[in-house]
Amino acid sequence: MAVCGNWIAWVSEKPSGARSLHVRGSCNFPSGGVSVALEPWKPRTVVFPPGTPSVQAPATYVRSDPPPSFQVDPRPNSFFAVEVALQPELFDKARHGAERNAQTFYASWQNGPLLQAGQYTLPADVWARLISRNPDADTLCYRIWTSASATSWTSIKPSTADADAAGAPGIQITEARVSSLTDPGVLVLHRVPSRQNSGGNVSAPVLVTYTAQNVQRYSRVVILPDAVAVQVEVAQ
Repeated sequence: MAVCGNWIAWVSEKPSGARSLHVRGSCNFPSGGVSVALEPWKPRTVVFPPGTPSVQAPATYVRSDPPPSFQVDPRPNSFFAVEVALQPELFDKARHGAERNAQTFYASWQNGPLLQAGQYTLPADVWARLISRNPDADTLCYRIWTSASATSWTSIKPSTADADAAGAPGIQITEARVSSLTDPGVLVLHRVPSRQNSGGNVSAPVLVTYTAQNVQRYSRVVILPDAVAVQVEVAQ
């Protein structure tokens, strides 16, 4: 688990009027060899075509909260099962099915019948295993499979096909509630770590930076998944 802080954000302006936004902070990891990038955050939402199965969930959700609920419309079928995964590629069974395990993937069909109600709440033990007790998990992707029969897979239709797994919708997990994510005056950045090498057991603070040229006037920057809001200062 990363411990990040010391965030600052400022804007510099050239005589020509060109504006640059700068964000800087640092992260500590349990071991070395990790780098961190800040990327503009976009919610993993999907607009489903009319007449096809659809499933909706909150764009963000606090890790310590009770399990989230999903709003499901299985039509043109009547019955469904929900699948969730920490990586969207796990929905591609042919290529990544062997990578599924109890710590990264869950399907309601694994331990129960097909469902019919329009709302599904993830079981508490599954939420704890995948998210609330897993501090490294920051996204929960989801989809549904639907069937015309309650007792067998008949005329099956998914909300996201295996071939389209990379575009599956997902919930951004945060460490606290975040407001104003849609405020045009707020820039939302996502902290993305990547391991460069084994790094050993010694960890030094990792400098994290972000720079954008010719940006609009932002008053705040929000860092996810930490849910930290940083006031944007103007460089003198």
